[in-house]
This record gives sequence, structure tokens and C-alpha cells, in this order.
Amino acid sequence: MWANLGLLYLHNQDYELARQTFLKAQTLDPDFALAWVGQAFAQKGFEASFNMTSLLEHAVGLSAEVVSIAAD
Repeated sequence: MWANLGLLYLHNQDYELARQTFLKAQTLDPDFALAWVGQAFAQKGFEASFNMTSLLEHAVGLSAEVVSIAAD
């Protein structure tokens, strides 16, 4: 739910609210990859010099763990 709200804020280019909302989603579920991807895009819109790589790498790592667990 929080991540969906964050995506709505991103769509409306309200990067500060998106960032806060994705942070809430991350706090409730630290393994929710979409919250980390959203945080990366929100931060990029909020701070032009921000490097998204570390947040996106973390999200991909979380996604890979889910795929690995599902394959077992």
C-alpha cells in the first residue's frame, strides 16, 4: 500500500512525499524490492546529483533472493 502511494507521488513529481512514503514501506518490509526501487527514483528526482546505483543494486539483490527461494 505505501509503495503504491509512493508511485502515485512519483507520477505527480512530488519527490519529497514519495521519498517519505517509500521509507515507510521500507521500514514495514525491508525486503520489499519495489520500495527500494521507488526510493531510488524518488531520491533521483529530489537530489539531481544522487547516484541511484546502490539502491537499485540492493533492490535487485532482494529480487534475486526471492527468485532463488521460489526455485528451491
